[in-house]
Amino acid sequence: ALAEARCDDAVRAVILTGAGRHFSAGADLAALEAVAAGGSEEDNRADSERLERLFAELLSHPKLTVAAVHGAAVAGGCGLATACDLVVAGPRARFAYTEVRIGFIPALVSTFLTRRVSGATARRLLLDPRMLEAAKALEIGLADELADELGVTRPTVHALVRRGKIPCIEVTPRRRLFVLDDVLEALTRHGEAG
Repeated sequence: ALAEARCDDAVRAVILTGAGRHFSAGADLAALEAVAAGGSEEDNRADSERLERLFAELLSHPKLTVAAVHGAAVAGGCGLATACDLVVAGPRARFAYTEVRIGFIPALVSTFLTRRVSGATARRLLLDPRMLEAAKALEIGLADELADELGVTRPTVHALVRRGKIPCIEVTPRRRLFVLDDVLEALTRHGEAG
């Protein structure tokens, strides 16, 4: 879907959201354990390369990418949100990098987490698997805005732009206006559909 959106001139923003109660719990732990326990080095490398390609696609995407986080964004799911240009957190959103609990190092995420937070904060997030509430994520820069039930208003998004809260994209003022209008429209449609 990301590759299709990249090439589709009608798409101006990509919004990631979870289909259930949570944004994303990351990778399937049973599959990871199977790869770790019985997989070859090639299997491990192929799995890591798939995830690397997904993060690279998000980080380099020419369209605005928005993570509309509701519920938990954990481990690789938190990485997906972090890789987006804009993170909008619902009132029950929670964020955590929990890989250390199962002996994994979130190495891929560590390469771009500092685009959002300081190096010291990134180290703490990656080594301390406790959940952060949405307000704390906003305070440290992991989220860009809090929203009521993910309802984002035009003034909220324009305020984000004025405050320079969209850190990963470079756009002209004209393109920024089009992108913001498209994000607002898409979030509104998402709210109506959900």
